[in-house]
This record gives sequence, C-alpha cells and structure tokens, in this order.
Amino acid sequence: MKPSKRNNTYPDAGDYGPNFGFMLYYNLYRIASIQHWGDSVNSIYDNSCPCHIDSFLLNRTLRVNAIEPEYFYNQGNHYFLFRNSYSQQDALVKTTDLNPAHVKYGIRNPEYINHYYRVNNNQVLEVIRDLVICGNSLDLKSGSELKIDSNKYTNSQSEIIIRNSTVTIENNAKITINNNTRLVLETGGTLLYKSGAHIILNGPNAVLHIKGTLKIDTGATFTIEGGSAGKGYILWDNGGGSPHFGNGTLLAGPGSKLELYQTNKSQTALVCTGGWGMWLPPQLVSVKIHDCKIVLKENSRVVSRARSFAMNKVTLNGYFGDHPNPEFDYKLCSGGLHLIDNPATLNDVTVNRCATGITTFAEGGHKPLILKDVKIYNCLKGLVNNGNC
Repeated sequence: MKPSKRNNTYPDAGDYGPNFGFMLYYNLYRIASIQHWGDSVNSIYDNSCPCHIDSFLLNRTLRVNAIEPEYFYNQGNHYFLFRNSYSQQDALVKTTDLNPAHVKYGIRNPEYINHYYRVNNNQVLEVIRDLVICGNSLDLKSGSELKIDSNKYTNSQSEIIIRNSTVTIENNAKITINNNTRLVLETGGTLLYKSGAHIILNGPNAVLHIKGTLKIDTGATFTIEGGSAGKGYILWDNGGGSPHFGNGTLLAGPGSKLELYQTNKSQTALVCTGGWGMWLPPQLVSVKIHDCKIVLKENSRVVSRARSFAMNKVTLNGYFGDHPNPEFDYKLCSGGLHLIDNPATLNDVTVNRCATGITTFAEGGHKPLILKDVKIYNCLKGLVNNGNC
C-alpha cells in the first residue's frame, strides 16, 4: 500500500512518501553511528568516510580528482568547481544537496577534497554545504580566502572538516566562517597559522572547533577576528586520548603569541571541553586574554606555561548542572585556571563554579603573580599556590 501524500513528511520522497533508497540510507547511517556493537564498528568515520576506499585513495595521485565533478548546475547557472589540483580559473563552489531531507534527519552528505589543492592569490573557495578535506593538504596563498556559508538549500549549518590533512593560512590569506557554520579540525588534522594570517568568525554562532593540532608559526600572533554579524568563538576539545573527546594541541614556534578577546566580559571567546583542557606551551612569548568570557565544561581547564600571561576584564565560568555521569552531576568539577612557572597578571577577572579557581605552580625561581580586582565565587578552593610564586 502506498503511503498517503497527506502524511508525507519527507520533502525528497516525491509523491509516494519515503522511498526505499532514503530509508535504506538512513538505517545504514544509524547503524554505522552505533559505537558499542563490537570492534567491527568502532567509529562512524571509519565506516562512512570514502578515505577508506581503495579507489578514493588512488585519486590522491591524480591532478584531477576522479570523484569531483568538474561542473555543477544550479537553476541554469554554471559554476566551475575543480579543474586540477594546482590551479583553477575560479574556486567558487556552488553545490546542491541531492537529498535535502537527509540533513533535516541528521544525515550529512559532504563533498570531499582528497588531493592537494591550492587557492591562489585573490581567489575565493566558497563552500555552501559540507566539505571534508581528507588525507591531503590545502594551501591558502597570500590574498586568498576559504569561506564557509550556511547551506541555503537545506537551511542547515555547514561544516568544513579537516581530516588527517594540513590546511595552511599564509600571510594575508584568510578563513571566513560565517554565522551558523563551523570549521572542525579533527584529531590527526593540522591548521598552520602563519604570520599575517586571518581567521574571521563572522557571527556569535560561528565556531572554530579544535580537536587536532593548531600550529602557530614562528613570529606569528594568533587571534580571532569578528565580522559585520558579530564574533564567534573557539571550541577547544582535548580529552587527552579519551574516545569521547578530541586531542586539541597547540604548537607554537619561536617568538609566537596568542591573543583572544571579544567586546566585553559577557561574550564568549573560548569554550574548553575534555579533561586536559587547553595547554598554552612555553614557546609562546605572551598570551593576552581580555574583554571576554571563557567557558569550562566538566573537568576542563586552561593551563598556561607561556613566558608571559595576562588576563584583563575576563569572566571564567565552570560547569555546574545536570550530567549523565554521576561524577559531574551537579558537582563543581571544572579545573579553573592553572599557571605553571610563568609570570602572570590578572586584572578585573571573575572566576565562578570551579573545583579550584586559580592554581599556581613554580618549578624553580620566583615567578610573580599579580592579582588586581580578582573575584572568585562558588569554588571549592579559591587560590592554591604550589611553590615560590
């Protein structure tokens, strides 16, 4: 018996309700996402990513990617996609999702770049649907831009995923992540930020999700810029090897710096998740965090070993609320701020809902800690000093 048109809630199903192809696709997707059925299904990525298919791997040796069509048509307009892996007349990607209802029901259907690709000076690679950069590298040359917009065909958030790949942002090149979209750097992926590079999070719901390695090049100052729609935030995901989190790692070259800021203490610049939190290495000459809010999820923290650390006009909020794990359920479990063997100045800083608000460690010698107008609320311990601080 045919399903009634009146009850058809699948816009891609035509006149006869959900077709068998869609139902099969959906059920296979759900099966692949189950993590506890045995060793044969360990990760949805291991089972759904075409990187694990031999024919896909062979494409990496080609100048033209065999699975990338050269042209897409949309309402009569013609757009150039990829001609080869080294040069292109126009790097504008305009694609339509073949099954818009898939996104509505939680199924993502991305495009893939699985060979070296370079965006040259004054070119823009614009993505309006999900894209996976898989097992290779993407170089953004000076003056170029990688831009991600919401998927206007499915009215959904778009994602660019860097998977086992390296993306390099050179001087005067930029990545623009517009509102309600995100760039996900997966574990095993690298984002290389060179001096003069730009990352723009244009809107409060524009997200840079770090699960892999962010590398700040020699002499570069890493920062996030906003746009006309506002400014988004970094989601730092580091569980130290836990299967439920990423492995966010910051590597810094000599003379490099980091600066995070918003416009006031109520706007989020950084969210940390995972028990290891965000570690700032000693290669950083300075870290400046100001005019913003930092959110620490359960058991997470910010740890600085930078040579100089300064916070000014910052709110740092830990996690306290409902949680399926009894260890975190309505317990003060966030780690707060850890300062290890580095001079630090905190001015107009509020720390709230952490197991320990501020912890200092001195590994040798005297490292001054200057506190001005620092408020610590609702923490099991306010300030813990370990050493000669």
